[in-house]
Amino acid sequence: MTDSNQNKKRTWIERIPGIGIICALLSGLFLSFIAIFTKILSSDLHPTQISLSRCYVQFLTLLPLLQYKSNEVDITGPKKLKHLLWARGFVGSGGMILLFISIGKLSAGNAVTISYLRLIMVPFLARILLKESLTIFDGFFAILSMIGVVLIAKPSFLFYDENEQEDENVIGVLYGISAASLTSLSVIIIRKLGRQTYPMLHVLYYAFCGSITTTIVLMALGEFQYPCWKDLPMLFSVGLLGNLGQYFVTVALHYERAGTVVVLRSAQIIMVYILQVTILEDIPSYLSLIGAAFVLSTSIGIGLRKVINSRKKKMVS
Repeated sequence: MTDSNQNKKRTWIERIPGIGIICALLSGLFLSFIAIFTKILSSDLHPTQISLSRCYVQFLTLLPLLQYKSNEVDITGPKKLKHLLWARGFVGSGGMILLFISIGKLSAGNAVTISYLRLIMVPFLARILLKESLTIFDGFFAILSMIGVVLIAKPSFLFYDENEQEDENVIGVLYGISAASLTSLSVIIIRKLGRQTYPMLHVLYYAFCGSITTTIVLMALGEFQYPCWKDLPMLFSVGLLGNLGQYFVTVALHYERAGTVVVLRSAQIIMVYILQVTILEDIPSYLSLIGAAFVLSTSIGIGLRKVINSRKKKMVS
């Protein structure tokens, strides 16, 4: 009788077996399509303008939703946490802009792989800013990831390839590392915010701050141009998929451990390379694939370690 009452209380989403796993994978898939669409659009538009479109679409679609929930959520955020929300917005959107520029200069798969360096940067930033402890595993994973990045960058003093544009490659990698740095800092800010704010409120600030930043950058660069009609559906999709990606990862974290979600989200690296080959017909080099394997193994290792640590804590308690 009790079981039947519990089943009635559960929503239709909660009744789906493995809903957290499905949402984590869907989030990775949506973000993979964003990378592919950005690569396609970057041949006609500056990556910052693509970022601008994403931010505008995310802001204009999220604002009515949060306004509808205004009885439950203060869309300006708690007064004591507004400075953190603004910081999260500007830092997070800055990371997105740098990632999009990196995608414009590298292959989509390589750029997304490098962005996963944020997983190894977070523990080091947490040590500096939150005084959290470091372990030998953090150092090991950092070395493993850096080997992967070197293989993707393929600097000429280590690898010679007459077909490779080294300057663009290295610049793209630097943009990617910078994007990972800002994203990891954004993660630290989100940790600081904790559960004191509504999750989608973070995304609203992210989109609003990104709209301001990208507008200023585009005006400074003088790179703004009106998109072609054929580009509009893809530009709109980038923003819409961004919202869906953020929403599904939030749902995934609600039903699964953070470590499990990290492992599943790292499948995005594989998804992007598959889409890159099938849609863009861009076949990655064997060095890029080996480098991606290093970074992927690091992501999986970090995720599994989080799962093991959380189980140990439960056993102790």
